[in-house]
Amino acid sequence: MIVVFASELDETAQDAIVKWPEQKIVLLTPADFFCRGWRATTGGVDDWLLVVGGERYSIRSITGIVTLVPRIFARELFDVRSEDRSYAAAEANAFALFVLSKMPCPVVNRPTPDCLSGPNWRPEQWMHASFEAGIRTKKSKRSDRALPQEIETHQLTFVTVLAGKCLEDTSEGCLPGVLTLARLANVTFLRVYFTQESGQSFFYRAEVVPDLSKAEIRNGLSEHFRAFNC
Repeated sequence: MIVVFASELDETAQDAIVKWPEQKIVLLTPADFFCRGWRATTGGVDDWLLVVGGERYSIRSITGIVTLVPRIFARELFDVRSEDRSYAAAEANAFALFVLSKMPCPVVNRPTPDCLSGPNWRPEQWMHASFEAGIRTKKSKRSDRALPQEIETHQLTFVTVLAGKCLEDTSEGCLPGVLTLARLANVTFLRVYFTQESGQSFFYRAEVVPDLSKAEIRNGLSEHFRAFNC
């Protein structure tokens, strides 16, 4: 069973679950962390019980987790009193971090202390790591002025990698650098976009949350989880 951790308002995630191939997929939402039935201790994880979609599941029944939310937001805790939502969200985030960090199955991506879906890096951090990975970068400078206009996605090339393998590559020779960048960022899934200038590719931005609307990404995740559990 694959668990997709997403906002209950995420229609893309809900649609992807319906279209996902072969096996059972369930949606874990922030509201589930407030349901009775959880069992998670600081000792071994073998007897843990999780509540997903209002149902209890043994940890042994979960083959993989895909995390689409960076954190649990107070504004989405609809069943919690408004004056208690900030505190409840903070507690739920701490518990989610603990659970996702301890899961024995693959988690895409593993949480970090300030983000449940991987590293919460600023653009400058991604650019620095890209430089270390051998990817060309362009000089940039932060200011209080208006941000430069976003480049349309169709004008960019990109590389998508999962667990050291290439899922998509529209670039010209950028795959090795992206694989190295994924290792430096300690992520299982990574998509990197590039701009083109004078026949060369330059780092533009990175994404660590899989786009589940793409069938090739859903299939890649299924294969990754299946290989881990064989």
